[in-house]
Amino acid sequence: MARTKIRERNYIVTLLTEKEKLSTAEILEAVNSRYTWGFTPYQLGNIMAKDRRFKKLDEMARVESLAGDGSKSYKQAMWALKD
Repeated sequence: MARTKIRERNYIVTLLTEKEKLSTAEILEAVNSRYTWGFTPYQLGNIMAKDRRFKKLDEMARVESLAGDGSKSYKQAMWALKD
């Protein structure tokens, strides 16, 4: 595994330690603002689903569209650390 991916995963663990649970969009925004290369939403979801330290919660977060007009919203997964 690339050293940068390990660093990014450890940063996600730090985020989830501080906040307890975050949506995919919140994690993506935090990682992409810290690192110049970042992830796509699909890459992030795939990485988090395969790492045993993370768990996908049953609840979903409602996210507004990027247009900001409020006409469209969608659901996103919530993530937390396993106990």
